[in-house]
This record gives sequence, C-alpha cells and structure tokens, in this order.
Amino acid sequence: MMDVLSDILGAVRISGSVLFQAEFCAPWALSSPHTQVFAPMFVANARRMILFHIIAEGHCYAETEDGARLELAAGDILVLPYGDALAMADRPGKKPEPVLPLLPPLPWEKPPVLRHGGNGDMTRIVCGFLHADEALLHPMLARMPAMLRIRWGEHQPRLQGVVSYVIEEATAARPGAACLLTRLADIMFVEILRQYAEQQEAGDNVLAALRDPVVGRALALIHREPARPWTVDHLAGEVAASRSTFAEHFSRLLGVPPIQYLANWRIQLAARRLADTADSTAAIAAQIGYESEPAFNRAFKRHTGLPPAAWRRQARRA
Repeated sequence: MMDVLSDILGAVRISGSVLFQAEFCAPWALSSPHTQVFAPMFVANARRMILFHIIAEGHCYAETEDGARLELAAGDILVLPYGDALAMADRPGKKPEPVLPLLPPLPWEKPPVLRHGGNGDMTRIVCGFLHADEALLHPMLARMPAMLRIRWGEHQPRLQGVVSYVIEEATAARPGAACLLTRLADIMFVEILRQYAEQQEAGDNVLAALRDPVVGRALALIHREPARPWTVDHLAGEVAASRSTFAEHFSRLLGVPPIQYLANWRIQLAARRLADTADSTAAIAAQIGYESEPAFNRAFKRHTGLPPAAWRRQARRA
C-alpha cells in the first residue's frame, strides 16, 4: 500500500516560514484579519494562508469570529487551516486591537519581535504561515476544523524536536535561518497532520480515511494508478465490498463520491505538472487519464477557474 498522505502533500505544494515572534505581557488583547487581507504581502498571488501559532511560554485564549474559543498553554500549537480572522488575549472577553499596525513595515530581513501589553505575566508565541493555493487544497486538508490545537510536548517526541528547532532558529536568527525555517515549517505541518489523524476516531474525520481498511485501500489504488479508467464497481470489487456500501462509506469519510475524488485528484496532478514541467497540455491530459485535450481543458477550468495555459503562467509567476 502506497503512502497516500505523502502523495497528496507532494501534489499540493505547501511552503511556509515564521512571520514574527511575539512577547505579550498581561494585560493584552490583539486581533488579526482573515489572511485574504495580508497573504499577498508575503506570497505573490496568494489568496489565503494556513496560520500557526506556537505557544512557547505562558498561556492565552484564542477565539474566531464565529465564537469558537480555545484556551492555550505552553506546549500547544494553534493551527488555522483556512486562515480565519482571530482574536487572542491573556483573558477572554477583552476587546482586541489590530495587530497589523503594530508590526514593522516590510520587507523583514529576519522575523521581528513584537512586544506588547502591560507588566504582567508574559506569553511568548512564534507565529508563522504555510501557503498552499486554495484551488489545490485536497479534500483531506479542506475539511479540518477552523481551529486545531496540537500538543508538542514530551509525549510527542518527533513533533517536540521539530518545534524546538523552529523556536531556536526563530530566536537566534543565525545565518541560513530563513531557509531552515521554511523547511522546518513544512516538516512541522506534516507531523501535525499525522498527529491529527492519529487523534481521530475512525469515521469521525476525513483523515481517518487513510486508516480505514476499505477506503484506505481504494485511495491507494487511485493514487497508484490515477490514469486507469476506474469505476465505482471496479473499485468496490478491488476492495471486496458491495458497490452501495463502498460508495456510501467513501462519500461519508471524504465528503465526495469516489469518481469525483478521482477527477479532483487528476486535476491536482495536472496542475502540478503544468507548474513544474514543460510538457504540453495534450501530453499532461493523456498522462492523467483524459482521452481528449478539450475534455481536459473543460474539466481543469471547472475545477480551478482557469484554463491550463493561464494556470501555468500564473504558477510560474508566483
């Protein structure tokens, strides 16, 4: 069985880094807008970003616009998969002030340190982002909660090692830190996804599909041979399940029917090849299982909003 998660993350280009360090002393309360507001400042043509906040010291509260609230402490990572607007404070119920005007003007040679608040207890946070074009966000990454809390303490040694390295490099600002932080942010995100998947009960979250004996095997087959002319009947037979049971189970875990998942995955593969290779559109269409270039062009534009040639130009500019 192939590693489906690695295949997905290989097709969805994710890059990230640390934005700034924060030292907030109580009392304090700050807010940040949706990343649509500031994503293009950091990544050309970006429409949104995945944000992460590593709580290195102290404690705080985080709340989204819809009222969801989490209490955070040292050893937590807060992830905002959709880049939602967020308010953070030393205590709940405070009116926050905007954080963007407090930051120094771009460009930054190294992650700045933002100091704010009063004379009380300090909360130290390392704030960063991951960028993935939203048109390519995979169903497994697009159905996560608006706020995700992951522990990185001693009971998670791999993640603890990566996060400790991120904090060290962000703080020391040694030569080569920018390159290292980009790589570390990518590794940290994969570890976060792993831990998140392991925390879910089978059937309760889409990432649990990877561990499901029926759906996981079907995913492995689709990812191993994406150009094969799969049908629901064929996939059900391969995983030894009835057609109706397989289709219902697949749709429940992934939020899309099997053939729609296959179509979406083919487009993701095509988008990556358009960005990374000089292959013609016709060649890419054949590589992912389309019998004609016009049919591929229509499907690609329906999925991404752009024809293949325009997508290629935009991806290369970015």
